[in-house]
Amino acid sequence: MENQQNIIKASEVAARWWANFLGTAKQNNGDDLASLLLGWVSVTNAPNLETVEKFYETLKNELIQRFEFSDSIILSTDYGPEGILAQVAKKFEISGYAFPCKTVMYISDCTVSVRSGYQAKEKLLYSSEDLKVDSNLDV
Repeated sequence: MENQQNIIKASEVAARWWANFLGTAKQNNGDDLASLLLGWVSVTNAPNLETVEKFYETLKNELIQRFEFSDSIILSTDYGPEGILAQVAKKFEISGYAFPCKTVMYISDCTVSVRSGYQAKEKLLYSSEDLKVDSNLDV
């Protein structure tokens, strides 16, 4: 039961982080000018709040289901969403430009961490061992 609660919490934290990022100007591909332009494109392709919430709920539920078959999940983008992120984005017609570039998130039942941007340092968002949730799920 505790493991299931950890999976739900990790899935909520991961999905909320991605939902919070959609359409923000915070982009980093290693080139300042290109990152600025990518930020502008991201903002101009931002989904509305209702779509963001649907994206969050769907991604969260998809992650919970995937844990039935896997101990860990990786979500990533290069210059657009890949894998599960791409599938959920397509369902809600969210532009790939709304996502952060060069980002990878590692999810297990006990931790969620993310590297957002080119050569970014890994940031711990959630750890069940510390019963810690980074209250700042901003990107």
